[in-house]
Amino acid sequence: MRKPETVSEVVENGLCIGCGLCEFLAEGLHMQWVDDTVIRPVGTITKSEQQAILQACPGAVVSAHVEAGAVIDDIWGAWHELVMAWSGEPDVRFQSATGGVLTALGRHALKSGMAKFVLHAGPHKTEPLLSDWVISESPEEVLENSGSRYAPVSVLAGLETALLREEPFVLIAKPCDINAARRLALRDSRVDQYCVGMFVMVCGGASEQGKTRDAVAAVGASEDDVAAFRYRGNGNPGPHRITLKDGSHREIDYNTMWEDESGWLLQSRCKICPDPIGEAADIAASDCWPGGSPSGEDEGFNGVLVRTRRGAEILKSAVDAGMMELGRPLTPEDFSLWQPHQVRKSIAIQARFEGLSKAGQPVPELIDLRKDKLSKSNSNYAQEVQGSEKRALAGKFSEHSQVSLKP
Repeated sequence: MRKPETVSEVVENGLCIGCGLCEFLAEGLHMQWVDDTVIRPVGTITKSEQQAILQACPGAVVSAHVEAGAVIDDIWGAWHELVMAWSGEPDVRFQSATGGVLTALGRHALKSGMAKFVLHAGPHKTEPLLSDWVISESPEEVLENSGSRYAPVSVLAGLETALLREEPFVLIAKPCDINAARRLALRDSRVDQYCVGMFVMVCGGASEQGKTRDAVAAVGASEDDVAAFRYRGNGNPGPHRITLKDGSHREIDYNTMWEDESGWLLQSRCKICPDPIGEAADIAASDCWPGGSPSGEDEGFNGVLVRTRRGAEILKSAVDAGMMELGRPLTPEDFSLWQPHQVRKSIAIQARFEGLSKAGQPVPELIDLRKDKLSKSNSNYAQEVQGSEKRALAGKFSEHSQVSLKP
């Protein structure tokens, strides 16, 4: 298997997730919408910029962040503590997705003075169906921008703004974004100097923008009439709520929204994601639904994987301040019960990569992610290889790149 040798290869082979790293590292590249469906880098790039991008791009290399003394589980990676948790503020717990752990961490970072701002994803300021990177400077703004965003967003496009402030900040993002930020720190010391916490949700994948548009159409609304679109929250999991400009609301319950997997419209990179569980983060938070889907509404609970000593210190600080409440200690088996799809994906990734490789496509280099070991328990290995090869040869992972190399 070989890794991509150019940024264009990352895009052309469906390995780009539009994280925004390119915009940060290359002056001539900008993240733009392609066919109103996904966000991709567009523009020109120098050879040195390309080399820098490929050292951190989650379409080219993905690595776990493993500290000495951490326990390592084959499926769930390195951890110092596993625990059930939720926001200590009842209104935050209710409004946020799941139990509000990531929102609570962001709010605590600002209230405690640990950070001056939070870089994360939120609703676009003028386009209610879109998401954007945002900087929240107050606990109130963190709450306003809380909630899962099942849509394209380039959080790392905000890194330049964040680092130029030369102030401590917290980064809350998808696992692929955190992978890129952690690897970027290997060449840019400002990341570790100013980013005091990297927090992530255990991710089921980022949909193309069409998924959001389909939801609006499903409730008989016009896109022009939408004033706000909220994914989950106001309960756990809470409804997907579409607020119209006349003040009325349309809602879709969580299971209806996601019952048909063929309609998820996941981006190609998500289908072969080698780290949807945030192995590069300080803290990762997951849903806690046996079997992987909610059977109804509950108060909101997160399974928390504390992956670093810094993460453990931040969690303890949030608990001591009343911003977080802890439940029972957890085991890797708990997470496997709640996230069986992540277990299946972890076991299948090596075979999917081999299939893509047999079709002549590059795949990301994996560091400390144990996928070769996990593949030994894949009883469908040959079928997985064949299926991935067939989809690749049929062009299922192919995209058009708008990145050119400067002469």
